[in-house]
Amino acid sequence: MAARLHSVEFDVTRLSRLSLTDKLLAERLLGDLNAKAPFAQEDAAELVDLISKAKAEHVREACSKLGRLGPRQPYLDYALLTAFNTRGRDVPQALLKDLAKSPDFMVRQTAALLLGRSGDKRGLALLFKELEQTDALGGAILQGSIEELAGPVLGAPPPARAASVGAGLNDAEEQAFKAWQQKAAKWWQEHGGKLSFENGQWQAAVKKEK
Repeated sequence: MAARLHSVEFDVTRLSRLSLTDKLLAERLLGDLNAKAPFAQEDAAELVDLISKAKAEHVREACSKLGRLGPRQPYLDYALLTAFNTRGRDVPQALLKDLAKSPDFMVRQTAALLLGRSGDKRGLALLFKELEQTDALGGAILQGSIEELAGPVLGAPPPARAASVGAGLNDAEEQAFKAWQQKAAKWWQEHGGKLSFENGQWQAAVKKEK
């Protein structure tokens, strides 16, 4: 399955962003994928199913051989991350760290989310780093991942009506979003080093009174 998918060219980040702003255009993008690679979505779904049910040693062995395929497209990497998310256990950490360096935004942030969910604080740190340099739509995606890992510590990003139709932000929206980014950066600076992983979530350590 991975061999069939490794060369499929598809912009998974664009699809994710369009899903927030223009569902009709997102459907057209999937239609283009079906026309170009009619097997892709079915193979990706089967890959997710196979990985979600496989024994841990088989997953490790398959992942160790991915390098033999040569350079991979983000579509395969995102399918793998979807599979690991569905599996929810014994996810190959080395591969997650590698995928967190992907040039594709959705691959990077999903790998960072799964790292953070596994108890690796570097995943949460990567999400906050992404937040420093993203735009309003990217911020909305990242905020959801950060909230899953650390709770509603940032609040929702300010609404951006212009961004929702692809026209960019007006001055007021731009200022509001930058203020929200600064708030996020300040929160991480103040709390990032004090977080502990408990019951599947990152939270500030509570000092116990003597």
